[in-house]
Amino acid sequence: MHAPVRIPYIDTVKGVAILLMIFGHMRFHNLNWFVYSFHMPLFFILSGFFFNPQKPIVKRIMKLIFPYIITAMAILSVEVIFQVLNYFLTNEAFSTIKIIRIIAASVCGCVKPVGIGNYLIPDVGPIWFLLALALGYLILWILYRMEMKYRIGAMTVIGCVTLAILGWVISMFRGQIPFSINQALIVPLFLCVGGEIRRFMTQNKVNTILLMLSVIVWSIQLYIQKHVQFMSMGQMGSILYPIYVIGAILASYIIILIFKYLNSKFKFRILNKLGTATLVILCVHTIDLFGIEPRLRCILSNIGLDKGELYIYGYKILLYASLLFYIFNKRRNGVHTIFRNLKRNLLALMLVILPSR
Repeated sequence: MHAPVRIPYIDTVKGVAILLMIFGHMRFHNLNWFVYSFHMPLFFILSGFFFNPQKPIVKRIMKLIFPYIITAMAILSVEVIFQVLNYFLTNEAFSTIKIIRIIAASVCGCVKPVGIGNYLIPDVGPIWFLLALALGYLILWILYRMEMKYRIGAMTVIGCVTLAILGWVISMFRGQIPFSINQALIVPLFLCVGGEIRRFMTQNKVNTILLMLSVIVWSIQLYIQKHVQFMSMGQMGSILYPIYVIGAILASYIIILIFKYLNSKFKFRILNKLGTATLVILCVHTIDLFGIEPRLRCILSNIGLDKGELYIYGYKILLYASLLFYIFNKRRNGVHTIFRNLKRNLLALMLVILPSR
């Protein structure tokens, strides 16, 4: 099997985007209005660079669902481990409610808490992106197949725009619904735009008018987000959301264009390497942000340990240093091979089961 073709400037942009995602979760509100203006749509647009409707869609979806499941299971395991530690250190009773909430959040898979009946299901954390992208891939694949089958010109583009509007309308009048469907309905539009940007990039031409228009619209979006309320993929209910979408698309175009030029002049080896490992970084960051860190803070507070914040910083340094060591020294052996084979076996099992239904 051939290794996937890599585009250096795309890996660089992905490396920048994943760092901005982590930065955005540090709650620096003075800068988040800038980061949130494009960083998640940028990931979807970059994913559209490599979308091919001729390739099997089940395999592509499983490559996203598998790490989603593993990450959710890891967070659940962390909860159990910390509850056991709390029991022995502080005699705190074991809470099944917390376990159920994590399971519910994992099954619901939303970018923000969602009300179901009288219950509020917590959000699943940053891995909502994987679920939304998987559903977005499926929707776009179906649209492409229908266009090829019925030979209806521009059916894919019209379908993507229509579904994006539908997701926006649902968010305004119904609110967030499970499985990040609101976001999944707009993902095909970003993916489709990504494919068009790649085709435009291959011409090695810069449209000056389009570039100036992109700068102007993005500037308007930034002004709105800073002086009104900065938007994100979880705030689709805003009447200003179409401006966010257009601004994010044009901002992504500007960023991709900038790093394509810079990659022709400089080598961004570290960013390129990070860009090839965005999936594992996303999953580890989610386990940290929604799994280990809050529970570590809780247990340090319960036992009244002095300088608890230093322990948090020490843990984070150790975690991300280990992650970087893994990324920059990844080999086709050891733990990496074990997880890779596990993923292959699960994928093979799904390919056997799904057709039988």
